Amino acid sequence: MTDEKQYKVLVAEDESDIRMITEMVLGAKGYDVVTAKDGQEAWELYQEQRQGLSVLLTDFNMPRMNGDELVKKIREDNPNFPIVAYTGRVENVESLKQAGADYIFEKPFENKVVVETVGKALGINEQKKE
Repeated sequence: MTDEKQYKVLVAEDESDIRMITEMVLGAKGYDVVTAKDGQEAWELYQEQRQGLSVLLTDFNMPRMNGDELVKKIREDNPNFPIVAYTGRVENVESLKQAGADYIFEKPFENKVVVETVGKALGINEQKKE
């Protein structure tokens, strides 16, 4: 893809190691990454920066606001905003679907799954092999 547009990803993840690795992996692929340690912080960042954000990547189980609640709030604000969610529990997948997540995958996951799924949500074909 020749489009040089900078995509900004809002990552909501309460586990600091996963948040840091996800930020590094997406940053290495050229994404601008903003991180939140829980759903409430992600909602506040979304409200402050909604015009500059391109996609949400969120965990399901977080303090203060779960991922499905965050997805619902963002979906109500912008029905077309790309949302990717993940969970460590298969029983949470349906809740994320009903909330309005566009793409869902399960933890644990490989870094390439994050990159590929965020790319799909943004309509970008990731051709490079890892």
